[in-house]
Amino acid sequence: MLRAAVAAITMLVTTCMLTSTASAGILPCTGQSLIKVQDVFYPRGLEGRQIIKLLEQQVNLGYLFKGCFKGEWVGFIAEGQPHIPLTDQQLRALLYVTGLKELPPTPSYWSSPENHRKGVMWLILGLVVIIAAVLQQMGVMTRKDEGAEPEVNFNAAPGNSLAANVDGIPTSYRSALSAVERAASEHTRVAIAGTMAPPRQPSQQSPQVARFGKR
Repeated sequence: MLRAAVAAITMLVTTCMLTSTASAGILPCTGQSLIKVQDVFYPRGLEGRQIIKLLEQQVNLGYLFKGCFKGEWVGFIAEGQPHIPLTDQQLRALLYVTGLKELPPTPSYWSSPENHRKGVMWLILGLVVIIAAVLQQMGVMTRKDEGAEPEVNFNAAPGNSLAANVDGIPTSYRSALSAVERAASEHTRVAIAGTMAPPRQPSQQSPQVARFGKR
């Protein structure tokens, strides 16, 4: 039962990871991961080709991770949407609109809910594998039929085979069983030794015939 539970947990975690729609790949810190850093609210009356283009797409400030540590600042539209590459002028325009004088600190890879969830899943899967390996070494998950074979007592007397299996029977019944087994053993030895004589057939005598005449 324990082995089935471990297999079910492993399959559940693996299924959750495979059905993830993140662009970072199955393993954490692989591929690319897009994170929204700050919302951008565009006021009315903005002028400039760079700002108008960002306003039309409602671009927010985002960061595109390439691995766990390296990345670049990009435009973020919505979850599941591709990022927008930003030129230096567009990036400065976003900072101007948001009222920032410089870029905010680089976010952490694990600040993304999806990356955090994926990391937790892999951590759980690793713990399950380690626990299963430890239990396997301890023999907890070993099947009963794979265990040690029962010891056979070769010193037991052959005539006590019935008595060994009737520990829960009263003494009188055990004595009777022992007597029956002993009688059966004696009969078998006599039959093998050939001491049983074949039954005798009664001799048939011919009836006397009355004789007549002179002797």
